[in-house]
Amino acid sequence: TGELPQEVIDFLATSGLESLTFTTVGFFTNPPKEIEGKMRGWDVLYLDPSPESHAKLETVHNYLKEKFGIEHNHPTYNPHLTLAYLKYGTAQNYTKPIPEPIQSIENKFIVKKFRDKSFAPISIDWKQT
Repeated sequence: TGELPQEVIDFLATSGLESLTFTTVGFFTNPPKEIEGKMRGWDVLYLDPSPESHAKLETVHNYLKEKFGIEHNHPTYNPHLTLAYLKYGTAQNYTKPIPEPIQSIENKFIVKKFRDKSFAPISIDWKQT
């Protein structure tokens, strides 16, 4: 429906997500495999959160998982901020040290179902909650 229960909005507004810190650039690879009849592979370049931000993101992840009955099929939860999807085998060219931690500055949080084009993203403005 494109709406979140007020309880969820209130939780997100007090979760600390408006002040996250990212400390390193990392990547993971998705080796080539057949998708829709073509061989496709890619790398994902991302920012890694600080331990404090990791804890905030994990708390929100666990809350949303429980609240909406979401199954998480990965062995561990690794929060990150995706920067780019790159040609397979090229991400290591972009993993340089960050001279100073990056602070989040956005005043909005967007809730979106991964790969669900029928779900309209929901934007929550921190200043209005």
